[in-house]
Amino acid sequence: MNTLMKISQGFFGIIFLMVSQTSMNAQNTIEQQTNGQFSKGKDIEAVWNISSFGCDFGHNNSFTLQRTGSPVCGSGNCPSQPAMPPEGCWGELITAIQYSGGGVSWTISANGSINLSHAQDVQVYGDTWIFSDNAVTINPSVQSDVGHVWINNVSLSNPNNPISLVPGWNHLEFTSYNQNQGTVFNVNYDFTSQNLILAAKVTLDIKAFLEGPFVEGEMTTDLNLNNSLLLKQPYSVSPWFYEGQDSVSSIPNSDIVDWVLVELRETDGDVSTATSSTIVSRQAAFLFRNGQISDLDGNSLLDFYISPIDNLFVVIYHLNHLPIISSQALTMNDQRVYEYNFTESENSAFGGNLAQKELEPGVWGMFAGDGNADGEVSQNDKDATWTPFSGFMGYFRGDFNLSSNVNNVDKNDFWLPNNGQGSQVPY
Repeated sequence: MNTLMKISQGFFGIIFLMVSQTSMNAQNTIEQQTNGQFSKGKDIEAVWNISSFGCDFGHNNSFTLQRTGSPVCGSGNCPSQPAMPPEGCWGELITAIQYSGGGVSWTISANGSINLSHAQDVQVYGDTWIFSDNAVTINPSVQSDVGHVWINNVSLSNPNNPISLVPGWNHLEFTSYNQNQGTVFNVNYDFTSQNLILAAKVTLDIKAFLEGPFVEGEMTTDLNLNNSLLLKQPYSVSPWFYEGQDSVSSIPNSDIVDWVLVELRETDGDVSTATSSTIVSRQAAFLFRNGQISDLDGNSLLDFYISPIDNLFVVIYHLNHLPIISSQALTMNDQRVYEYNFTESENSAFGGNLAQKELEPGVWGMFAGDGNADGEVSQNDKDATWTPFSGFMGYFRGDFNLSSNVNNVDKNDFWLPNNGQGSQVPY
């Protein structure tokens, strides 16, 4: 029996379902990116991110050059203005269909166009992400006092020039500076008739540890070193049934420990209401030895194309560790990234010490031993995923410490101490 067949047996527990390591570029499906939250022809809700602030640059284009979010008020551009928020000139980021306050008001229509008005000397930045199945040209209609438009980081010489969309996600941005109080800024596109999907982008900076490979402050990378890591995400099977075709042609970084599945849930309540019915998006990702979770390029943070209105909670799944969910809703930092660190306290995961294990003083990680991924560490895990494959080398669910070797260490040091533990993620 060849190694690939042994790996597929150990991983899935069945002989006929083999995992292909076909060389493919990293990719994500439309379903994964939007998760059905925005469907073609459906009324579009809250797909523009908009922020504003009062800061007169003297109409010198400083604002448009700083559209990516770098704080500029602290650099002396606005010495006569009052103190700005801690994140600099940008002020609060708001995603809403209708809004009025702070000298700014706007309405977003069902097709995603925006009608915006703001007081004199108020700066406004807005952006949205557009998914197109094919290359598409759309003809905008932009009316403004002083405004600018970008598509995929390319500046339009005239904001009314046609916009060429490439297949996949496209980033559309605008800025507006009102020289004359009461001027209206209109950005009008007919997205729905062009069969386009709109969404906002959510970037995650998440850290978590697995108990199995954890040694002296970090995790080992034995699966990676032994060339045992699969090149395609392994979560397409029960119980996850994740449909994303996420894959790589080679493992992009030597510090990668294994694949994880990252899930976002959105609810207007606390974490106890973040059940499986609130799932808005999922994505396969790489877990690094320091606990950082990255995109498949092995370098970038995770991006999700959704437009959250309520509280976001993040769930982390692993093949043979108990899943965890954030005890608190994610919050955005001044770089507009949602951060969460599961490793730093007992209560970072919902359920406290029932959800995670203290791996060393003050450091917490996911319980090892759930080989069949049913949310419990039990005799079934030993019988189904450890016993039949003891002595095998490769990528196996019964390899609880991710050493590329199923042996007594997995059973005695990880499965046995954790027998009886269960997931605290709401279902």
